[in-house]
Amino acid sequence: MQKEMSQRPDPERAELIRAKADLERTVARQSRELQEAVEQLESFAYSIAHDMRAPLRTMHQYAEIVARDFANQVPPEALSYLEKIMGAAEKLDSHIREVLVYTRVSQGRLEMQPISLDRILSEILLMAPHLNSPAVELTARLPLHPVIGDHTALTQGFSNLLANAVKFVPAERKPKIEVWTELRGENVRIYIKDNGIGIAANDQERIFKLFERLQPESTYEGSGIGLTIVRRAVERMNGKLGVESEEGKGSTFWIELRKGEL
Repeated sequence: MQKEMSQRPDPERAELIRAKADLERTVARQSRELQEAVEQLESFAYSIAHDMRAPLRTMHQYAEIVARDFANQVPPEALSYLEKIMGAAEKLDSHIREVLVYTRVSQGRLEMQPISLDRILSEILLMAPHLNSPAVELTARLPLHPVIGDHTALTQGFSNLLANAVKFVPAERKPKIEVWTELRGENVRIYIKDNGIGIAANDQERIFKLFERLQPESTYEGSGIGLTIVRRAVERMNGKLGVESEEGKGSTFWIELRKGEL
């Protein structure tokens, strides 16, 4: 009799099991729906940004034609307005290109594989002369440890961090950048250290948000999307991203990815 009672199902326990299963299904469904909504928004942003570039280029071209071909007939004040139109068009086009980069990083198919960071750094420096001496003092502790990642996503993130390391430096100071890697168990942490303006502790989370700007655009150009691109690229590679900084004393950004074998 006692054995039969012990084998009898507990109604409360069965109800808890059913509730748990229902909750898991609800969470899974909502997660899928959220992911689909995010993907649709990113696709929409890409489509809008792509379509906006054509009329924007047309505006710039017509303003340029008027300023060039009718310079003798246009009053100086009107020429000044045309230059402002062209400048605004170029700035907006730059912002649109960064939105397109963000959506490509978010939606593009990743090919995770062992990657040589030495090679990626060389490719970036080859394509970005402004990162080379004598304008910039860049030191890399070679060889850099290889990682597992997507070549395009990692190149985009790496180059954005290097560009920021040069951009956010006082005008009277020569940019100095140091790049190195450290093994952390099964992972590799990539460090990019600069001698720039630094970031206050209470702003270090904000900088990775979309269109967040800590400095006025008149002082430091930019759209406020560069670090968001880095964050998204690192997230998609299942990595980590962080910063160590003190206002006025430079910053050290880091990316942590799985260790690779070449």
